[in-house]
Amino acid sequence: MIRMLKALIIVISVLVCIVAPVFASPNWITMDEKPTLIYQIDAEAVVFSGEESDKQLEVWMKTLQKDGTGSYTVAHYLVKENGLSFILKDRTMNSATGVVISSFQNTSDKWSVTTPNSPIGSSATRIFAEYRRNPEGFNLKVLSNNLATAPEAKAKDTNRLSAGITVKADPQLSPDVVDKAKMVVEETREFYEHKYGVTLSSPIEVLMVANKENYRKALMEVFKLTPSAADKWTAHTNGISQGNGIITSALNKGAPTWVYYALLCHELTHNYQRQLAPGMPPGKMSWLWEGMADMVSAQIMADKGVQTLAQTRKTWLDYMRKQPNRPLDVKVLGNQSQWFKAEETYGDVTVIHFAGLAVDYLVQQKGYNPLFDYVRLAATTDGPSAFVTAFGMTLDQFSADFQSYINGKLAK
Repeated sequence: MIRMLKALIIVISVLVCIVAPVFASPNWITMDEKPTLIYQIDAEAVVFSGEESDKQLEVWMKTLQKDGTGSYTVAHYLVKENGLSFILKDRTMNSATGVVISSFQNTSDKWSVTTPNSPIGSSATRIFAEYRRNPEGFNLKVLSNNLATAPEAKAKDTNRLSAGITVKADPQLSPDVVDKAKMVVEETREFYEHKYGVTLSSPIEVLMVANKENYRKALMEVFKLTPSAADKWTAHTNGISQGNGIITSALNKGAPTWVYYALLCHELTHNYQRQLAPGMPPGKMSWLWEGMADMVSAQIMADKGVQTLAQTRKTWLDYMRKQPNRPLDVKVLGNQSQWFKAEETYGDVTVIHFAGLAVDYLVQQKGYNPLFDYVRLAATTDGPSAFVTAFGMTLDQFSADFQSYINGKLAK
């Protein structure tokens, strides 16, 4: 028996020696820091592969919340140097004590394009550059912004924001109206960049006009709409986002505070979406695109104490309960033509509230980061595939769950 125990101990010792490198303790070094987030890379787990002309990187990134909770997310990426494309392999959300709150496993092998301004894009770009500079003596720690591991690093300006957003206004608008709009613009940018690390790669210009006449004129002069298209948008909208610009007409002395958020946060979100997924993204689903814009508006209003999410949710539900007809399935609001048809059938306010409630339900389950993952994936992937990869469930599963949820809410 003693001989058997000794033999067993020897076998276990050998196995521990074999697997130890795989489970080497992480060595997290800080690559970037925002007022509410810290981005770190595990220096012990960076792996390069592929030919020199097509180099790939395997990396683990930790995102720490600076909100006092101590919670954090760990994401496992594969990144290609050429084209700066990536696959998110898996991600876990953890409590401060390391307990896994939620997890996501990606079974897709499709690559998505990122930019040097995204958290993983920025870190990967710097890692590849350092590898090219010194492949034999590669040392990730020289890139760290953590002064403990990189004594020569200079403190970063954590107040630095992404590419600028400028606000211009008709002279008829009072300075306090313009200042209020600028405040909401800045709060929206802080939500994206400081809270979630989503940055702009190109500047945005917001043009505030004083009335519908000026609105129609600006739509034709700035966005080059035809007179008939300008007439249509003037009649049905108070704001529009196109390219890297936004034009608004509803912000004036008498506008309540929530209108500033509902309009500016919504349209700015479309700008962020376009920069994450430029052109005509194949994976764009209108209900998620529009619902996300309304949900971000609602979230920022809640963050800033304008009105709670529960109040916004109640407003949306109360309105829908009064409607004789309403959409029942997000899948019928997929492409833009379906969206416009639904607006004609149910009314534009009903449709946008339905989309907002759908994304609200999604965020309650998954949080905001998967939303941004979905938008990035939508740039190169069809909608249902991007949805599965980002949210870890099929569109059919979500649609069925949401129908049950919304029917229960509307019945109350």
